[in-house]
Amino acid sequence: MIGFCEDCGAKNHLSEDAVSDGVVRFRCSACAYPNAYAHSEDPETPQKLSGIIQTCPEIIAAFLLEGDNPPVVIRLPGSLKPSDMAQLGLHLANSLIAVTPLFPGIREQRVCIADKHLSVLRVGKTGFFCMITKVPDLPDSVMSPIQTLLEGGHA
Repeated sequence: MIGFCEDCGAKNHLSEDAVSDGVVRFRCSACAYPNAYAHSEDPETPQKLSGIIQTCPEIIAAFLLEGDNPPVVIRLPGSLKPSDMAQLGLHLANSLIAVTPLFPGIREQRVCIADKHLSVLRVGKTGFFCMITKVPDLPDSVMSPIQTLLEGGHA
């Protein structure tokens, strides 16, 4: 599992025992800051996201990244491979992580390649939701429930 320091933003490799009673606790390996933040994993989140995403034909692909784990694919057309999506998502996630110490409020990054729009949204401290869409902005009726789920709520 990977945890990011709340103080300096450094990437820390954590053992599974760093999570106890829904809280991740660790001392940053770079700055020694004592981190403690809520960690809630709803195992039904991918299924709930899938239900929302199926209603939106503008979403081409969507998946969740969590640390070094393989991506949890929610929607993926046959022309794309999960490993390619994981690499792309990882590069975008690392780019988002790199700006976090400078701009702590940023939780989303968007990139446009040709006529496709790639978005990476932070999920908690260690996860990312990645999607490829046909349009730059999805309707609020789609994005609001997605953001609520990603923030640990219920859509």
